[in-house]
Amino acid sequence: MSRLAVGAIDHGIADPRSATALGRARAALYVAAAAAVALAVLMFFATNSSDESFPYKTADYLLTANGIPFMLAPLAALLALRTLFGGRDGRLGGAGVAVMGAALVAFQPIFIYSIAVGREESVGPAYVLAALASIVGLALFVAGSWRAGLMPRWLLALWLIAWIIAGALPIGPNGAPLLLAVAYLAIAADLGRRHGPAR
Repeated sequence: MSRLAVGAIDHGIADPRSATALGRARAALYVAAAAAVALAVLMFFATNSSDESFPYKTADYLLTANGIPFMLAPLAALLALRTLFGGRDGRLGGAGVAVMGAALVAFQPIFIYSIAVGREESVGPAYVLAALASIVGLALFVAGSWRAGLMPRWLLALWLIAWIIAGALPIGPNGAPLLLAVAYLAIAADLGRRHGPAR
C-alpha cells in the first residue's frame, strides 16, 4: 500500500470519493438544519392561514416553499452517507435510503401544487402516505447504521425521534424543528470528527 493511501486512511478518508461524499453529506446536513430552523420560525407566523394580512399570508407561502429544501436536503445527506459508509449499513441501510428517498421526492409535487394554487393541499392521502413512508425509510437506515456502528447510537435515535415529531408529521410544538436542526448539526460534527482529516 502506498504512503499516500496509508495517510488517507489514517486521516479517516480512504479515497477521494469518500472525501467528496463527506463534503456533500455535511453540506446537505447544514442546509437541512437551516431549513429546520426556518420552519420553526415560519410556524410561529403561519399559525392562522385564514389571515390574509402580512406577515401571515406571506409566511404561509414561505412555509410551503421551505418544505422543498426541508425534504430534499435530508435526501442528499442520506445518499452521501450511503456512499461514505461504503454499503456497510447493509441491506437495511440501502432499503432505508430507497424508501425514504421515494417518500421525500413524493412531497415535491404536493408543495409545488400548493404554492401554485395559493393554499395548502394534501392531495388526498398522498401527504400522509409519503410522511409515513419517510419515517419507515429513516428507521430502516438508522437500524442498518446502528447495527454496523457507523454513528453513535444516541445520535441515530435522536435523528429518528426528531424526524417523527418535527419532520414529515410535525406532531410536536412549533419549536420542535429546532430539535431536528440540532440533530443535523450533531451528525455533521460527528462525521467531521470520524471521517475528516486529522489536525
